[in-house]
Amino acid sequence: MILIACGFWKSAGAQYYVLFTSNRDGKAVPDLSVHMTLLREGKSPVYGFYITDNLGIIQVPDSGNYLIQVGYAGFKTFQDTLHVHHQRPHPLRIQLEALQYDLNEVVVTGEFEVKTVDQSVNRVRTIDRKRIEKQGAVNLRDLLSNELNIRLNLDPELGTGMSLQGISGQNVKILIDGVPLIGRTDGTIDLSQINLANIERVEIIEGPMSVMYGSDALGGVINLITKKGSSHTLEGNLNSYYESNGTWNFDGRVGLRKNKLYGTLALGRNFFEGMSIGNEVRSMTWKPRIQKYGDLTLGYKYKNSIHRVQSSLFLEKLTNRSEPVFTPYAIYGRDAYFYTTRFNNGLFSDFRINPNTTFNSIVSYSWFQRVKASYVKDLVNLTEQPIQESGAWDTARFGLILMRGILTHRFDKVWQIQLGYDINLESGLGERFAGGTQKISDYALFSSLEIQATKRLNLKPGLRASYNSRYGSPLVPAFNVKYDFTSWLTLRSSYARGFRAPSLKELSLFFVDQNHNIQGNEDLLAEKSDNINASITANGKFFGWMIRTELAAYHNRLYDMINLALVDADRQLYKYVNIENFRTQGLNVSMDGRRDGLNILLGYSLTGRWSPFYGKSFTYSPEYRANFTWSIPRVLVDFSVFYKFTGATPGFALDANEQVIQTRVDSYSTMDVSLSKTFWKRRITLVAGAKNLFNVTNINYAGAATGGVHSGGGSSKPVNMGRTGFVSLRFNFIEMK
Repeated sequence: MILIACGFWKSAGAQYYVLFTSNRDGKAVPDLSVHMTLLREGKSPVYGFYITDNLGIIQVPDSGNYLIQVGYAGFKTFQDTLHVHHQRPHPLRIQLEALQYDLNEVVVTGEFEVKTVDQSVNRVRTIDRKRIEKQGAVNLRDLLSNELNIRLNLDPELGTGMSLQGISGQNVKILIDGVPLIGRTDGTIDLSQINLANIERVEIIEGPMSVMYGSDALGGVINLITKKGSSHTLEGNLNSYYESNGTWNFDGRVGLRKNKLYGTLALGRNFFEGMSIGNEVRSMTWKPRIQKYGDLTLGYKYKNSIHRVQSSLFLEKLTNRSEPVFTPYAIYGRDAYFYTTRFNNGLFSDFRINPNTTFNSIVSYSWFQRVKASYVKDLVNLTEQPIQESGAWDTARFGLILMRGILTHRFDKVWQIQLGYDINLESGLGERFAGGTQKISDYALFSSLEIQATKRLNLKPGLRASYNSRYGSPLVPAFNVKYDFTSWLTLRSSYARGFRAPSLKELSLFFVDQNHNIQGNEDLLAEKSDNINASITANGKFFGWMIRTELAAYHNRLYDMINLALVDADRQLYKYVNIENFRTQGLNVSMDGRRDGLNILLGYSLTGRWSPFYGKSFTYSPEYRANFTWSIPRVLVDFSVFYKFTGATPGFALDANEQVIQTRVDSYSTMDVSLSKTFWKRRITLVAGAKNLFNVTNINYAGAATGGVHSGGGSSKPVNMGRTGFVSLRFNFIEMK
C-alpha cells in the first residue's frame, strides 16, 4: 500500500499546496502525475494537470471541490472528490490500494502510457537495475547471456551479436529511450559496446514491433531505459568494478534538481587488457578494449509538459594483434586498431493537452564512425609502419536524423487511439560504398487502437504505411488480444507482420579488388515476416509464495531473406539477393516465485529452425534457466545464483568449395554467483562474486560435410573467457534540503 498525505494551506499569493508522500520510506514522491478538475456549480469544470516537484508538492490556484485522479505504477488508480481550503487543521491522508500481485515491473515500450507488465497488452519482460548489479553485468552482452531465447555469438573484429527467437540480430532493433542505435557492422551491433552504467532497466519484446518502430524490428525490440532526473536537490554516486580477466572500470554520476529544472551528468571509463584462451603469444581470443563514455541530460517542466535534452558520447579502441612472424632479418607482427565513435543527441518532449490527450515527440541525431588502421610492428624496436594493401585501412560513417511524434487520445473507458509519424533520414559514407556517399529516407504514418471491448477483453489493432526512397516498403499490420479469464489468469495472443529494410551496405556496397568482387543490389526487396504469438499467464498466492507462471508459444515465417550469393562464376561476382525463406517456432515456460526475501526464477525454452538447407523438418535447440536470490533485510545482504544451459545449435555455412553444409555448435552451461552487502545507511554497496563457475571457454563447432573449412568437427568457437572473479564497490551521496 502507498500512503499519499495531502496537506493544504493558503499562501500569501492565494496558492494552495498539496503534498504527496509514500509510506514505503516516508519520503516525498516527485514526478507524480496528478489530474485535478475544479467542480463549480453552474459553471464548466476547470481542468488542471500537475507534476509534483522534488519535494512532492503541487500548487492549486483556487479552493473548492476537486475531482482528483492519481496514477502510480504498481497501484490501483485513485479517484475521489476532495474539498481544498485553507482552514483544514491537519493534512488529509489518502491510502492507495496496491495491485494484488507484487510481481509487476513498469514498462513503456510499445505502450500508450506507462503500465505494469500485467496491464500491458504486449508480452514484455523487464530486467531492473537490481538484477543488473547482482549479475555484475557491465554491458548488454553480459546481461543477455542469462536470458532465454537469446543466443550470443562472438566475432574477434565485429564484437558480440545475438539472435532472438532463432532470428538473427540484424532483425532485432536496439533502442535507447526509444531511439534506435545505429552502427551495424556486417548487420551486427556489438553488444559489448552498450554500457549499462546509466541504465535503469531493460525491456524486451519478442516478435515483430514494426508497426511502431519500423525496419529492423522484425524479430523484436530491446529498449534500454536510462536514468533520468534526480529525486533530490543533489545526488550522485561513484562506482568501481574489477574482474580477474583484466577488467578495470570506473564511472560516476551526479544529478541536480532546482524547482522545475533538473540535470544529470554521467562519465565512465572501461579498460579490458584482453584474454587468451589457448597458447597465443600476442594475439588474444578476447581482444583488448578501452572505452570512454559520457551522458548529459537536462530537463525542464513547463506547465503541463516535460522537455528533456539528452546527449551521449561513446569512444572505443579495440586492438587486434597477430602472432609474431620470425624471419632471418626481423621479428614483426601485424596489428589492426579499430576506433569506434558513437555520438547521440535527442530532444524529448511530453505534453499533457487535456486529461485524455497526450503528445510525445522525439527529434534526434545519431552519428557513428568506425575506423580500421593496420600496421606492421617491429617487435625488436617497437616501431610501427602503416600497411599499404587492400582492406588494411577503412573508414565507415553513418548518420541518422529521427523525427517521431505520437498523439494518444482516450475517447472513453472503451476506446483509446494512438496516431504517429516516423521520419528517418540515414546517410552512409565509406570507401566501400558506390559513389562514396549513399542516402536513404523513410517516411511513415502509423496508428493503433486499444479497445476495452469488455471488462475482460482488450483488443489492439495497428497499421503502418510508409514510403522509402530506395525500395518498396510494405504495409505492416498487427493485432493483439488480451483476455482476463479471472483476476489471476490472462491470455495474450497476437499476429504481426514485420520487415527489415535492405541496409545501405546491401544496396550500395562496391568492394572490388584483386581478392574481392562484392557488389550491392539496388533491386532488393525488404525482408518480411509473419509472426503468431500466444501466451497464458497465471498470478497467485500459494502457501505464502507470490507466484507468476507463463506458458508461451510462437511461430515466425520469413520471406525474401537477403543473403550474399555467387551470381557470376566467371567473374566470381557476389551480390546481395533475395533468395531464402526461413522459419522459426518454439515455446517458453517460466515460473517466478517470491516469499520473505526469496526469489526463484525457473525457465525452459525450445527453439526450432527450418531452412531449405536444413532438410524437410525443423531442428530444435533447448535452453534452461534457474536464478535464485535470497535477500536478508536485517543484515542488508543479498545472495544470488544465475544458471543457464544452452543446447546444441544447428546452422549452415559455405565450405571451401562454396557448397552449403550444415553446422552444429555444441551445448554448454554457465553459472554465476554473487554476494552483495550495503553499509552506512545504504550509501556503500559491495558486490563480490564469480562468473562462469564451470570454466567454459571454447566449444566444438562442427560441419556436416567433409573436405570443407568446417569439416571433421575439429574447429572450435569461443563463448566465454573462463572462470573469473569480480568485485564492485559503489558509493552514493545524497544531499537533502
